[in-house]
Amino acid sequence: ADLAEEVLDIFKDLYDIDYPIQSVRLIDEFNDLQTDEFNELDKASMGYNNTSAFCYRAMNSSGTLSKHALGRAIDLNPLINPFVKSGGYFSPPNAGKYVNRKSTELSEIEDRAMIRKGDQVYNIFISRGWRWGCEIWSGTYDYQHFQK
Repeated sequence: ADLAEEVLDIFKDLYDIDYPIQSVRLIDEFNDLQTDEFNELDKASMGYNNTSAFCYRAMNSSGTLSKHALGRAIDLNPLINPFVKSGGYFSPPNAGKYVNRKSTELSEIEDRAMIRKGDQVYNIFISRGWRWGCEIWSGTYDYQHFQK
């Protein structure tokens, strides 16, 4: 609740710069879209490039509640802005095309939706004290993720 107005302002700013967001749906709406590949609500939402915030879950590494569970994180276009670990792992599993952040094989909309350090999307969040997932954890690049 303490971030609601700020999040609204962030999305107004994203709208003002014409940032393309494919989908913004509640995570629960992906229950029937789970498959062997997307075997959790969060994974299904990511695989369908759904921008999301609240998702009650623990962090994989520690078991403690994630910033998403606390309503303090947003994932933008998670298919186009995947989670990438050293060693070749990325999520969602259908995001291989977007792991290379300098790819020249993207459409104009995909390129605009891709978040990069110092771009307008990055600056909209950072200027308000949010942290970017590529600057939080060592050895991982969570391109989609912003938290406060």
